[in-house]
Amino acid sequence: MGTSSGLICDRGSVSKLIGRLERVNLQSYIIVAAPGHDLPLSSVDSLILIGGVSILTENEHNNYYQQCLPTILPVNTSVRVHYPVRRFPMFNDTRIVDRNPSFIIIDKPHLLPSQPYKGNRWENAQGFVECNGVVPKTFEDVRKITEDSKRPSLLNRLDLPVSGLLFLGDSDISRSTFMRMSKENKIKKQYLAVSEKKIGTGVKRLLLFTKDERGGGGMGGSKGQVLCSSDLRMSKKDGWTKCIMDVNRREEFSVEGKTRYEYTINLVTGRKHQIRSCMAFLGASLIGDSLYGPMENKGVEFEMEREEVEALEKGLQDGNSVRKRIGLRCVGVSVEERVFRADEGDFDGGKWWRKELE
Repeated sequence: MGTSSGLICDRGSVSKLIGRLERVNLQSYIIVAAPGHDLPLSSVDSLILIGGVSILTENEHNNYYQQCLPTILPVNTSVRVHYPVRRFPMFNDTRIVDRNPSFIIIDKPHLLPSQPYKGNRWENAQGFVECNGVVPKTFEDVRKITEDSKRPSLLNRLDLPVSGLLFLGDSDISRSTFMRMSKENKIKKQYLAVSEKKIGTGVKRLLLFTKDERGGGGMGGSKGQVLCSSDLRMSKKDGWTKCIMDVNRREEFSVEGKTRYEYTINLVTGRKHQIRSCMAFLGASLIGDSLYGPMENKGVEFEMEREEVEALEKGLQDGNSVRKRIGLRCVGVSVEERVFRADEGDFDGGKWWRKELE
């Protein structure tokens, strides 16, 4: 809803207001500028505290928004408001697996974003490390954290409904080291994947189309379609990227009389979302993964995490929305000589897909 102040507070919108007074109190301004939402002061404080209000600042490279705490703003300050803020309760299930001079490795649960999403600074993988696992409860807590710690950089990503090992770094050296080692194939990842369908073990060599019809980045030809191919003659210059998966174990089990298959997959080349699309292409879509389906159903690829979050909020829509979690978990990463492991189960003390199928 637009107002004379310029603030828009529709659900899910990114709102911007320009201060029109010489000096304005941030909390009062938000309350006055959002009539009809009946925001009590406590709600505004919570909104500011979680990072739902930010101000436009400048550095030597570009403009960016940083969290805004209660203050008196000068005239024409550009403020961004996210209302209401999305919350991620799985935050408390995150844990640090290893912390060394090069990397910080965490075990990310399903549904926790890898990076901040729409005004929630803390409940994500980066925020978890920055605030040492405790969401700040007061403005003084926020000031102390931002003064005493540095937000780590994200070195790789896991899709929103995927759990497992995630790498972060606290320096430019960490990022350059990770990128170099990835390029030299010194970082190897192992996943557990669960499907209703059976495929053979062994190395799967596929190509994934990574350039859209307009010649830009993106996945697929027509909108929403994931394109895979087993024809290895197609070239990278035409937009095809190689994905090599080593399916080295398959275990059959039963849930409520229905047969399921658990696979151990070593990702030789490619990224984690390619496991999702390639398994679908092979006819073994991961359980719970309604963004990708068998290719005759035109599986859907959401490149950006924000789109997956929005799809999750809307619920099932046109058969293409994500469910709460999917049968994919990064359970092992080797970095040169070191091996890091996550629990092969999940945070409920067991393999959730053996207990429930959503």
